[in-house]
Amino acid sequence: MVSSSRTIHVQGLGKVTLPPDWMKIQLDFALVDRVQAAAFERLESSLQRFQAALAERQVPADSLRLGSIRLQAETEYHDGKHHHIGFRASSKCNMSMRLARNHMMALLTLSSQGFPELAVAITYTLEHPERALEQLLRAAVVDAATKASVLASASGVRLGEVESINFGESELAFKSHPRPWDAGVADRADSMDGMPDEDEIEQDETVSMTWGIVN
Repeated sequence: MVSSSRTIHVQGLGKVTLPPDWMKIQLDFALVDRVQAAAFERLESSLQRFQAALAERQVPADSLRLGSIRLQAETEYHDGKHHHIGFRASSKCNMSMRLARNHMMALLTLSSQGFPELAVAITYTLEHPERALEQLLRAAVVDAATKASVLASASGVRLGEVESINFGESELAFKSHPRPWDAGVADRADSMDGMPDEDEIEQDETVSMTWGIVN
């Protein structure tokens, strides 16, 4: 029989380390001009040229999302006071695509050669994070079951049915930290093979499981 008052409670740990296959790209455009209208027009033109450059280099741009253009006064501080030097136009854009080094090289070349007003940051992630989550939780459950079995055997009892199972409710982020790319990284790489390696995706999760004990 199973005694509901006698249980074995353990925590299982699952870990996964996976190569990324997807990338999310932050594209920050910004420039300064002494004339407000000129700042807006120059950045608007830059965004249009960027779209055309992506198409020319056959970089998938279906996911490209152009942010609105923001204008704000730009100042410099010297001689104990702020001095107006013009207007800053900026736009935060983003896109996502399957991880491909030729596309990365094209983007970085654009930022270093044709678009000095562009800053690029890439976050490596997974196209199907739900698959990684399943792998992670299965590993955690197996770990918990192994520990519970060892404890039961060492105590001279047998495990009954699982009475409860819980895991963290926080959303797991299968992604790397955003990596800003300076303008010269593509110039320093002799080829796509010379570019820095992508960060692997590492994640762990704990599950808490309770088994009844069979007398």
